[in-house]
Amino acid sequence: MEDYKIKENEKFFTNVLNILVEGGSYGFPKAMQVYTKENNKLVGNAIALSHIKDIVSDKFYNENFKLKE
Repeated sequence: MEDYKIKENEKFFTNVLNILVEGGSYGFPKAMQVYTKENNKLVGNAIALSHIKDIVSDKFYNENFKLKE
């Protein structure tokens, strides 16, 4: 994916994190997955996170997403 698209996706998910309250959820329609905000990270299952890894940088992913335990 082009760098400018990755940056725009990162801006989008930063806004999602800023808008959601702790325990709030975000549904990613294209992936048909739901993420929950926990400790200022979006938490999802392995399938949900695999969709995110493709559209943001590794650094952003590691700082803002977490596998559901």
